[in-house]
Amino acid sequence: MVVDERLSAAVLTYVGYDGLSAIPGHHPERIVDVELRARTETILAVVEQRAPGSQGLTKWGRELRAEIHAEHPELNDGAVAALVALLCFQWR
Repeated sequence: MVVDERLSAAVLTYVGYDGLSAIPGHHPERIVDVELRARTETILAVVEQRAPGSQGLTKWGRELRAEIHAEHPELNDGAVAALVALLCFQWR
């Protein structure tokens, strides 16, 4: 699958992994394009249903990265890293 750079950029912006936030979070107001925001929120809704097991956040983060890459090949490495950072931050 071809990487969707527009969607990947939206994920980075939404999560605040674009250098504009000190910590990862939810910033829907930063995505002006309604369709792009909806696509981003759909991905986040699915990804955020995951919870770490007993393996610890570091190992879970590595596993999560592989899972998200497999499920969302349209996202570039930066967008996947943003999603992993958000989830690890939320579960810390």
